[in-house]
Amino acid sequence: MISKLVRARESVLTESYLESNTKVAPEYPSDSELQAAYEVAKPSLLAPKSVRLAQVFVAVPKDADKAAAEKAKAKADGISKKLKEKGSDFAATATAQSDDAASKARGGEIGWVAESQIQPEIRELLPKLAANSISEPVKLNDGWHILKVLESKDAYTPSLDQVREQLAKQLRVEKAQQNRQAYLAELLKAHPLAINEIEIAKLLGKP
Repeated sequence: MISKLVRARESVLTESYLESNTKVAPEYPSDSELQAAYEVAKPSLLAPKSVRLAQVFVAVPKDADKAAAEKAKAKADGISKKLKEKGSDFAATATAQSDDAASKARGGEIGWVAESQIQPEIRELLPKLAANSISEPVKLNDGWHILKVLESKDAYTPSLDQVREQLAKQLRVEKAQQNRQAYLAELLKAHPLAINEIEIAKLLGKP
């Protein structure tokens, strides 16, 4: 137990010592370094086209017999017909009749979803649906989905100002790791006999 405590204390002291000797300069990264990193990262920052959806869901169990399947379809058709009536309230209908507990609690809202993550049967309908328009019932493996497009966003790349804080934080983490590796490598080079190479390798992140 005592030996574990000693090792833990030594580990904390080592980490503290390394941190104090590998600090990242407060002015890092500069504007030019941020701009350069942003240009490199641009392809990975692309946000895909996405839509904010709401739904009314009518479940059809996988083992449903013909009668149960027909009953579910009739329910979906009835809801669809009601939603086409003037003055119909999609959110209220979803809250009252949807079988999806998570979305019905939010008036049917699913939230923002990237087009690439949407099932093909629904994705092919999206170009035909303007904002606030409602789809016909769509049959998927789990049941019938009646969808409403609340908003849509085209694919876009966020500006540097939008990602500046996150990017700066990432660069500082990477710089700290680089400083740490360089410092440990110099220690190992200057004191090859006094330093446990296995432990140094662990600190450098080498296998």
